[in-house]
Amino acid sequence: MALKKFMFDLLKEKYGQHEDLIERMAAYLVTEKDLLAYSKMVSDIHEVGYLKAIADYKEQLAEMGIGVTIGKTQE
Repeated sequence: MALKKFMFDLLKEKYGQHEDLIERMAAYLVTEKDLLAYSKMVSDIHEVGYLKAIADYKEQLAEMGIGVTIGKTQE
Protein backbone atom coordinates (compact mmCIF):
# COMPACT_ATOMS: atom_id res chain seq x y z
CA MET A 1 0.00 0.00 0.00
CA ALA A 2 2.87 2.40 0.69
CA LEU A 3 4.13 2.04 -2.89
CA LYS A 4 0.73 2.92 -4.29
CA LYS A 5 0.57 6.08 -2.17
CA PHE A 6 4.14 7.02 -3.11
CA MET A 7 3.40 6.57 -6.81
CA PHE A 8 0.04 8.36 -6.57
CA ASP A 9 1.69 11.35 -4.87
CA LEU A 10 4.40 11.34 -7.55
CA LEU A 11 2.24 10.78 -10.65
CA LYS A 12 -0.97 12.59 -9.63
CA GLU A 13 -3.45 12.50 -12.55
CA LYS A 14 -1.18 10.14 -14.54
CA TYR A 15 -1.42 7.42 -11.86
CA GLY A 16 -4.30 5.66 -13.62
CA GLN A 17 -2.22 5.11 -16.75
CA HIS A 18 0.24 3.04 -14.71
CA GLU A 19 -2.00 1.49 -12.07
CA ASP A 20 -1.76 -2.10 -13.36
CA LEU A 21 2.04 -2.03 -13.29
CA ILE A 22 2.09 -0.35 -9.88
CA GLU A 23 -0.23 -3.07 -8.53
CA ARG A 24 2.16 -5.78 -9.74
CA MET A 25 5.21 -3.94 -8.37
CA ALA A 26 3.52 -3.50 -4.99
CA ALA A 27 3.46 -7.28 -4.58
CA TYR A 28 7.28 -7.34 -4.66
CA LEU A 29 8.16 -4.14 -2.81
CA VAL A 30 6.73 -5.19 0.53
CA THR A 31 9.18 -3.97 3.16
CA GLU A 32 10.05 -0.42 4.16
CA LYS A 33 13.61 -1.12 3.01
CA ASP A 34 12.29 -2.11 -0.44
CA LEU A 35 10.23 1.07 -0.68
CA LEU A 36 13.14 3.25 0.42
CA ALA A 37 15.45 1.60 -2.12
CA TYR A 38 12.83 2.04 -4.85
CA SER A 39 12.30 5.69 -3.89
CA LYS A 40 16.04 6.29 -4.05
CA MET A 41 16.20 4.67 -7.48
CA VAL A 42 13.33 6.85 -8.78
CA SER A 43 15.09 9.95 -7.40
CA ASP A 44 18.37 8.90 -9.03
CA ILE A 45 16.63 8.35 -12.38
CA HIS A 46 15.05 11.81 -12.13
CA GLU A 47 18.37 13.42 -11.23
CA VAL A 48 20.23 11.76 -14.11
CA GLY A 49 17.54 12.82 -16.59
CA TYR A 50 17.48 16.37 -15.24
CA LEU A 51 21.26 16.74 -15.42
CA LYS A 52 21.31 15.32 -18.96
CA ALA A 53 18.62 17.78 -20.05
CA ILE A 54 20.60 20.68 -18.56
CA ALA A 55 23.76 19.54 -20.35
CA ASP A 56 21.87 19.15 -23.65
CA TYR A 57 20.30 22.62 -23.41
CA LYS A 58 23.61 24.16 -22.39
CA GLU A 59 25.26 22.58 -25.45
CA GLN A 60 22.49 23.79 -27.77
CA LEU A 61 22.78 27.32 -26.41
CA ALA A 62 26.58 27.22 -26.78
CA GLU A 63 26.12 26.33 -30.46
CA MET A 64 24.05 29.52 -30.77
CA GLY A 65 26.82 31.52 -29.11
CA ILE A 66 25.08 31.85 -25.77
CA GLY A 67 27.15 31.05 -22.70
CA VAL A 68 25.28 29.60 -19.76
CA THR A 69 26.39 28.94 -16.22
CA ILE A 70 24.15 26.76 -14.10
CA GLY A 71 24.80 26.44 -10.40
CA LYS A 72 23.66 27.36 -6.96
CA THR A 73 22.83 30.96 -6.25
CA GLN A 74 24.46 32.87 -3.44
CA GLU A 75 21.94 33.83 -0.77
